[in-house]
Amino acid sequence: MNSKPAHPWKPGFRNLILPAVLFMASALAINAQNADVSTQGDLETAIGAANTGTISTITFLNDIVLGSALPNLTSPNLTIQGEGYTLRRNPEALMEFRILNIVSGTVIINDLTISGGRATMEAWPDGFAGGVFSGGSLTMHICTLSDNQAWNGGAVRTGGAARGFYNCTFINNA
Repeated sequence: MNSKPAHPWKPGFRNLILPAVLFMASALAINAQNADVSTQGDLETAIGAANTGTISTITFLNDIVLGSALPNLTSPNLTIQGEGYTLRRNPEALMEFRILNIVSGTVIINDLTISGGRATMEAWPDGFAGGVFSGGSLTMHICTLSDNQAWNGGAVRTGGAARGFYNCTFINNA
C-alpha cells in the first residue's frame, strides 16, 4: 500500500487554500483604501473613516481652508499625502483652533503645509501647538508649518512615543 501524502494542489488541499487566499486578498483591499479630499467636509468625512480603520490614506487634491476645527484623529495608522497643498485656518474664522489634533495612533504626514492654527488656553489639550498636537506617533516629511500660534509652542507639540521631522520647514510660529 502506497501512503504518499497528498500534494498541496490536489483536490483535498485546494478546498482549504483557496478560501484562505481569497480572504487575505479581500482584507488587503479594505486596508489599502484611499480617500481623496478637496473640501473641509471631505476631510472631516475622511478623518471619520480613518478613525474607524476604513481607510489608511488621505490624499489632498487642492488647498483646504478651515472655517472650524476638524475632528480629532484617533486612527490606528494613517498617512496624509499633502501633494504640496496647504491646510490652513481661515484667518476670519470666528473661533481659534488647532489644525490637527492627533489623539492616538500612528500618523505620517507627507508634503503638506499646515498654516494659521491658533491654540488658546481653552484649546484641547491646554493651549499646546497651533499647528499639530500629537499624543500618538507622528512623522512628517517635506512639510512646512507656518504662522501657527499657541499659548505653549506654536507649530507642533508631541507627547507620543515616536516623532520625526524630515526636510520640514518652520516659519513664523509662536
